[in-house]
Amino acid sequence: MSEMRQDRCPICGGPNDCGMAAGKSECWCANVKISAETLEKVPEGAKGKVCVCANCARISGQSALIRTGSAIIAGMEPRVLHISEADLAKDVRSVVQRVQTGAEVIIERDAQPVAVLRAPAPVHRRISECIALLSPDSTATVDPDFARDVEAGIAAHREPLEPPSWD
Repeated sequence: MSEMRQDRCPICGGPNDCGMAAGKSECWCANVKISAETLEKVPEGAKGKVCVCANCARISGQSALIRTGSAIIAGMEPRVLHISEADLAKDVRSVVQRVQTGAEVIIERDAQPVAVLRAPAPVHRRISECIALLSPDSTATVDPDFARDVEAGIAAHREPLEPPSWD
């Protein structure tokens, strides 16, 4: 490449979808591990300065690369990570942190998925279930106007549906 551009991959010259170049606080590549093999292909003057594209990163290996899709383009936040068992063993703590922030991690052996890590779905209970869980000595009461109070609370927080013009 004759000219180093922040929005272009230093290996292939294609768009790299760099979050930093787009004015975001972080780039998609900050959350993935790119192989040493790929990084060796980056010209000396661009190392540590310009992001490679997802295609070039993916060519060299599947380990810890995000699944292609709208996550790269829309929010620049990878929500699905593919990692090898070896990468998981090296850094379990950071993998767990990614899961806690909502990412799904697919652990692979020989490029085949063997396990999926995702945060558990939050427990949702009905009001009747919550009431049933009250201890016998609880001072909470459900008066005859309870249903009306719930309806009033919901009505107070309703927002009118105003779909975008393209819908």
